[in-house]
Amino acid sequence: MELRFATGNMGCVLPLLAVCIVAFGVAAARPGFLGHGRRRALAELANGATVGGIAVLWLLPAGLLLWWFVRLGHRWADGVAATASQRGISFHPSLRARPAVWDEVEDVRIETRRANWVDVREIVLELRHDLVRIRGFEDDDGAAEAFVAAVRARLNRPA
Repeated sequence: MELRFATGNMGCVLPLLAVCIVAFGVAAARPGFLGHGRRRALAELANGATVGGIAVLWLLPAGLLLWWFVRLGHRWADGVAATASQRGISFHPSLRARPAVWDEVEDVRIETRRANWVDVREIVLELRHDLVRIRGFEDDDGAAEAFVAAVRARLNRPA
């Protein structure tokens, strides 16, 4: 049984991230590119820290956005957040959790918690030595509940 990421939203965000990465990259290479109007003071501050003609402070947001772009791009391309098989549960590499055999899985549940004024649903897998939280999963037609029920059935626990 597979639990999939909600890749539709990611497909919309990736082009926006790409545009922002390019804009910050150009601003780093060409000081003054983003410094017009009200943003002039920020641009002058950022352009003041240059090394070899490159505005280093513009590289910081470009690098952070590039990290998110690669992470979301990997999730978007693969789409499988977790897989429950006969051996255990394996996770997408971006979740940074090692695969767990069934003896290591203690519990699984769906939680809803408040984060930044938004209710966020996440699947929580309690492993013997770890806690794995999966957010941004696809929940069409109760896919998340079906995944949790399948894992609970494998653990011989009632849903």
